[in-house]
Amino acid sequence: EKVSGDTHSVIKIDEHSFLMALSDGMGSGEYAGRVSTTAIELIEAFCRSKMPQDVMLDTINKLLCFNRDERFTCIDAATIDLNTLTASFVKIGSPVGLIVRKGEIKVLESHSLPLGILDNLHPATSREQLKKNDIVVFMSDGITSAFESVAELYEFIGKLKPLNPQTLADNVLAEAKKRIIGTPDDMTVLCVRV
Repeated sequence: EKVSGDTHSVIKIDEHSFLMALSDGMGSGEYAGRVSTTAIELIEAFCRSKMPQDVMLDTINKLLCFNRDERFTCIDAATIDLNTLTASFVKIGSPVGLIVRKGEIKVLESHSLPLGILDNLHPATSREQLKKNDIVVFMSDGITSAFESVAELYEFIGKLKPLNPQTLADNVLAEAKKRIIGTPDDMTVLCVRV
C-alpha cells in the first residue's frame, strides 16, 4: 500500500512528562491509516488536556464504536514522568511491547481486543519503574508476525547491543523484512530511550 495503517507519536505533554504511542489500524492502506491517525490525534489531545486515562480511552473507544463500519485499531501508549522515570502503559489489542535494559528484557503484554470492537473496553494497563537508559519498544503486528515466535523475537533483540533507539529500531525492522514470507503487513518499530 502507498499509505501505512500504522501511526506513531512522541510528544511532550508538559515540562515533566511525555507520551509515546503507536496505533495500528486494522488492515493497511488509506482507510486503516485514517483510523490509526484519528486515534493518535485523540490520544495526544486528551493527554495534553490532562484527561484521566480511563475516561480518555473510553471516549476514544465510543467514538470508534459509534461508526459501525469496522473502525478498529490496536494501541500502545506510555506516559513517562521525567522526574521519577515512572511509566504508565496502556496496551489495547497490540502485540508485545518491551523495555530493553542492559542484560534484561521486560515484556509488556496485552490480551484485550482492539479499540472500536466492543462498547466496553478492557485495556491492559501497568505502571513500571524505568531506569536511566532503558529503551521502550513498541511494534506493530507486521513486525512481530515476521518472527516465528515471540521467543525468537526476544532472542534476536537480546543479542543486540543497541547504542541508541534508532539503531535498535533499524535492526529489528531490517530483520523482520528479511524474515517475511508472503505479502507483508505494515511494519513499524517505535523506540524511545529514557
